[in-house]
Order: sequence, then C-alpha cells, then structure tokens
Amino acid sequence: MTRNEKLKTYIEELVKNSLDWEHDPAGVVWTVEELTHAGRIVRLIVCNYLRWSPQHKLWGSSDLAEEEGPAARSCPLRFFDLVPEEADPDWREGVTRWHRDRAGTGRTKGTL
Repeated sequence: MTRNEKLKTYIEELVKNSLDWEHDPAGVVWTVEELTHAGRIVRLIVCNYLRWSPQHKLWGSSDLAEEEGPAARSCPLRFFDLVPEEADPDWREGVTRWHRDRAGTGRTKGTL
C-alpha cells in the first residue's frame, strides 16, 4: 500500500463517526464530533493534525478541540452552523478572517 493509500485509509477511519469533515491539503482534517456529556449532547469542532511516521510507515494525528485554540484557521465555515456554541470566539474570528483573506485567491480545498 502506498503512502497516499495509507493516508486515505487513515482519514476514512478517523472520520467514520463524525457528523461532517473536511481534509485540508496542508495536513489537517477538520471534524464535527457529537458526544454525550453529563446527560446532554455536545458538539465539538476538532482539528486533527496529520503526521507521517517514516520509521513506522504509518499515519497518525493529534487533535485539538476548538476550546484548545488550534493554530490552524482553515476550518470550514459551515462547521459554525453545526456547532453554534462558541468555545473560543477569538479563534472563530481568526477562522473567518482567514477565509475572507483567501476569498478570490483561487485556492481550493483538498479531496481524497
């Protein structure tokens, strides 16, 4: 299996229980997760930073929820509608600004 095939398989496993997801070609997979906490349903925006281990020839990731303030700003804006409770308003403003700054530059999202 090639490195790209392994990446596709890894992402498919990573997002299989997500409400929505998007892969950014810069090495981030954004997901919306739904959890039950203290008897109520909670939705989270999660930034999954992908990394390749050449030694083990495997993909892995580390994740940060919105409230942990991920450095990445490429989160899809539609995720804000799926998760209306703002855990970090400053981060959301940074995401909105990131998208506004890139509008019209011709950059496209990644696909599998």
